[in-house]
This record gives sequence, structure tokens and C-alpha cells, in this order.
Amino acid sequence: MMIEDVVKEIELPFTDSRWNYYKGGNDSDMFDRGETVEISFDPIEQQERAGINKPRVANLKELQVAYLKWLKVNKPQKLLCSFEKRMHEEVYEILWTPPYCPKLQPIEIFWAAGKNHVANLYDSNTTMKDVIRRLQDGWYGDDHQIKSTDNEYTKGVRCEPLIRKCEECANAEYIALCPGLQGRIGNLEIDETHDRDHSNTDRFFCD
Repeated sequence: MMIEDVVKEIELPFTDSRWNYYKGGNDSDMFDRGETVEISFDPIEQQERAGINKPRVANLKELQVAYLKWLKVNKPQKLLCSFEKRMHEEVYEILWTPPYCPKLQPIEIFWAAGKNHVANLYDSNTTMKDVIRRLQDGWYGDDHQIKSTDNEYTKGVRCEPLIRKCEECANAEYIALCPGLQGRIGNLEIDETHDRDHSNTDRFFCD
């Protein structure tokens, strides 16, 4: 794939052997990029076995990371998943939200309802079958068990209120923290001249 994409340069981590090789001035084709060293990509050279005596040759993991970094800069469209491609085709804007923010993700709250139900009914006799059934009851309700058990009725989760709650949180807390963005979920205004950086995000809302 790197050959097909005509990759010309790659960046490799500055290991001790590469640093010593670079300091020795043995290669005018190596350039210091801080924590990495940039070299020209030679597919034949990179097929050799990596080792201390071959500082220019990357191991498989290093080559994968180098290729991914190159794609992010030169062909980011190749990194899009099928969902992202579809959204772009439909001319939707994807707004990525910060990681570790469950209150912005309806699915996280939905999962919590099931797991909390499992935890509340746990005892030393609990089996895996019990866990699966109680997880489903925490999500969808257990009115089918009322006649045969003394367990308090669990109503289950209504997804629509969960989505509304997450939208309210996004409108009240999240959007105000996003430079270049204003409005509310469903009616957002985006400043197209603003340079949006998605490097520290991992989830999304779609406007």
C-alpha cells in the first residue's frame, strides 16, 4: 500500500542505534524531527530484517505507525471508516466530542442501566445466565417475571429521554467550549474558517 500511495519519506522513532548513526554523520538522508528521524522510503530497503546494525530499517510496528502518520498528513480520506465516508457523501458535518464523557453518549447511560441492575441483584449464587438475563431486564424491563418472582419491577430504559438528556448536556456544557461552534444540537452554526483539531477526540454527535 505504501508503494501504491507513492510514499517518499517516513518518520521512525529515535532509538539509540539511530541516534548514534545520525550523530556520526553517516547519512545525509536522515533528518532530525525531534522524537523521530525522517528518511526516504525505500521499499526494497524496508524489506530487510530490522536490527541494531540497520538503523534505517523499520520493524513492522514502526512501519505501520510511520504509514499511518503519513496518511494523516497526505491522504486523510483513506483513514475514514464507512460511516464517515457516508456522512461526507450525504454532506453531514461530524462533530467529535471529547473522550471519557459518558454523559454525552446515550449508549453509555443505556449500558449503565443494565450493569447497575446486574450489580443490585448480585449474590454468591449468581450465574452467568443470571447476569445475561438481568442485563436484559435492566435495559428492557422485567414485567414478564412479576408473577413468578418477588423482585421489584424494573421499567427498563426509554432511549428517547436518554438522547434528550445527552443533547441538553451538550447544549449547556459542551458547545460553549467549542471554538468556531454555536447554536444547539440539530441547529448548529459552524465557522468554516476555524481550524478544528480532532486529535484528542474519539466520539461524535451528528448535526
